[in-house]
Amino acid sequence: MRKPSHGKMHRVAYCRWIGDECIGGSCQYAACTLKALLPDGTCLYAKEKQQKETRIEDLEKELAAEEETMSRVERLMKRKGYGLDEDLL
Repeated sequence: MRKPSHGKMHRVAYCRWIGDECIGGSCQYAACTLKALLPDGTCLYAKEKQQKETRIEDLEKELAAEEETMSRVERLMKRKGYGLDEDLL
């Protein structure tokens, strides 16, 4: 359903049972087919997915920082004459 707000038309969810705007998880009729609706009206699976993506991003940042540190150490070792032999790796 479309509803005017501040001079613009916005789409809003409409509840057919009550005949008014949907209020989401705080509604007494709200249900989830996966039984994953939390008391605050959010989806458990959506929160888990968001946390997983955040963990992956944190891991990628950590790996990038570690690679940068290693390249800095290798450059310092080369300057001091302790070059790494590529044959040994």
